[in-house]
Amino acid sequence: MNNKGFTMVELLAVIALLSIISGTAILAVTRYVSNAQKKTYKNYESNLKGGAVNYLTAHTELATSTNLKIYANDLLKEGYIDTLTDPINKGKTCNNNNKSKDSYIIVTGKRETPTSYNLTFTYKVCLICDSYKSKGC
Repeated sequence: MNNKGFTMVELLAVIALLSIISGTAILAVTRYVSNAQKKTYKNYESNLKGGAVNYLTAHTELATSTNLKIYANDLLKEGYIDTLTDPINKGKTCNNNNKSKDSYIIVTGKRETPTSYNLTFTYKVCLICDSYKSKGC
């Protein structure tokens, strides 16, 4: 007698292999999405710093301040950065009208010597989103 078809063991083996393959694929995609979100936050921090540099270039009168706090919403209003959409919560942004929840940059100017006119600036970027906050903020 010639019976054609698959045995139950063969079907279970195929299902087990497909489960392993799909589980591995899901983990890889999840890891990829998570890494992309982290890179987006780092890019936002870089964009905030670049926007602050350009803002100070245009507003040279502020360069004499020792500790200047520039808010992301101010940079957005003046066109130095684009809207920072939170990559995890797509409906939210990382720049708000509410100063207590808005991302900001602290710019510190230091003179090379007490009589020097040259200033060296350091930038501390604090990106504040619903699901992310920069280290040290």
